[in-house]
Amino acid sequence: MTLRFGLVTFSYLLAGMGIFCLVLSEMFTRLTGMALLAGLGIFYALELKKIIPIKPSSKQLISNWNVLVLPVLYFALDLPLFDLVTWFVVFLIFTRFLLKAEINDYLFGYMLAIVCLFIGALYVQTISYGIIFLAFYFALSLCLIFYNMTVEKVGSHSPPEFFKWAGDQEKLPASLFGASSGLIALSLILTTFIFISFPRMGLSFLSLNSKSSSISGFSDNVVLGDVGKIKQNESVVMRIEYFKDGKKYRPHSPILWRGVALDRYENNRWQASPAEELELWHAKGQELNLFHVKPGKEILRQEVYREAFETDIVFTHGIPRTINGNFRNLRMSPGFVLKTGKQGGARHFVMQSEVGYPMQSYNLKSPNPESNKYHSRYLQLPEASTRFIQLTERLTRNLNDVPAKAKAILDHLGNGFSYTLEKKAPEAGVSPIDDFLFRRKKGHCEYFASAMTLLLRQAGVAARMVNGFAEGEWNAFGEYLIIKEKHAHSWVEAFIPGTGWMVYDPTPPDLSISEQARSSTTFLWMDLLQLYWQRYVVRYSFRDQIEIFNFFNSESRGLMEGLKSFNFKNLLSKRITIADSLWIFVSLVLLGSVGIFWYFFKKRSAPSFSTQLYLNLLSQLKKSGIQKMPSWTHRDLLKNLQKLPPEKRAHAENIASFYEKNRWGHFMPNESEKKDILKIIEKI
Repeated sequence: MTLRFGLVTFSYLLAGMGIFCLVLSEMFTRLTGMALLAGLGIFYALELKKIIPIKPSSKQLISNWNVLVLPVLYFALDLPLFDLVTWFVVFLIFTRFLLKAEINDYLFGYMLAIVCLFIGALYVQTISYGIIFLAFYFALSLCLIFYNMTVEKVGSHSPPEFFKWAGDQEKLPASLFGASSGLIALSLILTTFIFISFPRMGLSFLSLNSKSSSISGFSDNVVLGDVGKIKQNESVVMRIEYFKDGKKYRPHSPILWRGVALDRYENNRWQASPAEELELWHAKGQELNLFHVKPGKEILRQEVYREAFETDIVFTHGIPRTINGNFRNLRMSPGFVLKTGKQGGARHFVMQSEVGYPMQSYNLKSPNPESNKYHSRYLQLPEASTRFIQLTERLTRNLNDVPAKAKAILDHLGNGFSYTLEKKAPEAGVSPIDDFLFRRKKGHCEYFASAMTLLLRQAGVAARMVNGFAEGEWNAFGEYLIIKEKHAHSWVEAFIPGTGWMVYDPTPPDLSISEQARSSTTFLWMDLLQLYWQRYVVRYSFRDQIEIFNFFNSESRGLMEGLKSFNFKNLLSKRITIADSLWIFVSLVLLGSVGIFWYFFKKRSAPSFSTQLYLNLLSQLKKSGIQKMPSWTHRDLLKNLQKLPPEKRAHAENIASFYEKNRWGHFMPNESEKKDILKIIEKI
């Protein structure tokens, strides 16, 4: 690889990664991104052929003052400001590749690529951004190295007609990449140390600007069947770490993450009726008290990392006692649904929840007088068919208490009904619920929950349908719960006087899920990295700094004790934990980086054959009483060999000539020639 090829290639690679960040952040569509990258590829080929860059006739064409065009375009075209700025940055990237007044314009192009990287940081909070960042960091470092090497040759203000040819014949040794890679790795380690130790000021606006994916079934207006649409999607919604007494803990089934409660059913659509909501203001960093449960059975601390989705719902497992997170206020509906009031964006919540009452929604003995005005909404019914009314009467005849009525309906839905995600339209004039109950008798959780809710209401029992997530998938490597879209679930909450809202799940188990393979080991490891990226990079805080310092303080003492009692046989028989794996991985990376750097540094610092030959010549001459002066060149040395016999002087002249041709004349001797010249030195 020549110097010019390296400069051009890595400059375009840097710009390409910047544009890829914009695609990753969904600022650009994939098609737009592919078109822009193809344009970069064309420019790259033209620059390798030295057709571009060209010097503009006027320097104003690429002046930094061109940014003043933005306000004009903003008011003239009425475009979103941020989109306009992003497109303007990309436009500048292309113009800088096409037009350059001097070689310093490469630096401006690097700065524009960094701007694209920062725009990606506003919207992408996944580990994919971390991988791009590392690659960008490496490419930028090499770009700066190649740029400075080129500037040393032609000067920083060299125009295109000169710098286009600079370094065209200068080949870059492999040792340069090795030494550079080592230095880059060490600088990255130093950067990581600064990141960990520098005082944190919080995530600020970055947490509010994340691109969000749409997710069905979690709003105040849900069409029957919406939950079924997402149950075949493998996208991750949340990751939850559970703690009990300060240690990681795996909760027992059933696990229900409660989302939205819906009370009104009309025209095959569930809705949450508008009502006054209790609004609680949240002070940053302080826990917000919610519900007090007596007696306490099993209180767990839950660290919830929710991906960016278009919903403001706060999903809860159990009865939340306290909550903290990156939100400014919290609203609670009469159905005890918690909302942050702002949709989208990745969210982090810390909750203390009572999970010891899994079949009880909220431990309320009876609704208070103020909530009685909302109680009637849970008895609303659409126009019911005759056979629907007759089925209710048959199931609940002679049953007076709510638990007995609920059990009768559960037993009916558990006999002769089966689970399926296949959706078929009912016959004309037949409601989907009647079609499910009397003809098809197949459906997913939303049909079972809707049918039970309406049957309970027909029997005079206040009931509501709840959409959320059930169970999830346990990641044993990181000891946390993964909730995917396919874990979406619907169930029923019925009000029992004297007890409160109780949970009923009429849906039979989905036999196809048990037949499906669990997530692969690769996925679980990658998902663990994603959790750590969210936990220790995106959401890294001052509290995390204290925890990390305490961790290293305790681990350093444990490491010293472990080294004293180290036994290889015990290591093989010991179960390696995730913490051990991380220590091993970090140690191997550090040792590998130092080893690579040392190898290439030694290789690069070793003198070339011609230099070593010249040094051997000086050593032999010194034995003969001839000392080279610091100001002498090799030709000056030849002029001061009068003390030597003619034969030895001839040998010295041959060696000096060989040295001159090898070092400056591009003469590459073979192994035989090297051996011959080394034998001549011995004759001096």
